Amino acid sequence: MVRRSEVNFPGTFLNDDFIFPDSGGAEITGLASHNGVLIAFTENAMYAIGDDFTTPQPLSLGVGCSAPRSIMARHDGTLMWLSRDGFYGMKQLGSIVRLSAPIDHAFKSEIEFSRLHMATATIDTMSTEYRCVVSSKKSLRDDLMFCFDGQYWRRQTLNLRLADICTTTDWRRHTYAIGSDPREANVNLFGTAGRQSPSPQNFDLSLHRVFLLDHQTSDWFGP
Repeated sequence: MVRRSEVNFPGTFLNDDFIFPDSGGAEITGLASHNGVLIAFTENAMYAIGDDFTTPQPLSLGVGCSAPRSIMARHDGTLMWLSRDGFYGMKQLGSIVRLSAPIDHAFKSEIEFSRLHMATATIDTMSTEYRCVVSSKKSLRDDLMFCFDGQYWRRQTLNLRLADICTTTDWRRHTYAIGSDPREANVNLFGTAGRQSPSPQNFDLSLHRVFLLDHQTSDWFGP
């Protein structure tokens, strides 16, 4: 269901002010506000919730959203998201276009479909690209990035296992990712016992870091 709060009271919900956008009770897989309309996604459908909250209008019965964190609006006003068969975009309400047709082969052969719901995306303000991180085949982490600049697609493999990605809203407009580097899975820690020489001790640690993308530093050995 979708509930709405009282105007100017975001924590106050009336008991009877809710709707089920999908008449069959399908799970809501994403919500996005776009061009003054609230759009509710299921796995296989899209509904527009306008001024009349009680009567959502179907936008598509066949195209839905598989990853709620993949929903992002590009600078040209195109709303993009990841569906079960590729990436879609919508600029005008109801005008839905499948944007990933040029990369169909890579999408079908390289992505782990059981983890589509874990995909995460952001809009890089420097390149204006839509960047979405997904899991490659048989991977348990998001490690494959697809980038779309409005016309062309490209693919990035950063050799990182990412959990989330975002772009800051301050003047720097940096793109950050949080995750881990598989090369740091087993770290040698040196400890001392009394006057003995330091000896390496192996610990199975997962070091989680915040990565600043598109920048290079001398104190890290990544790409």
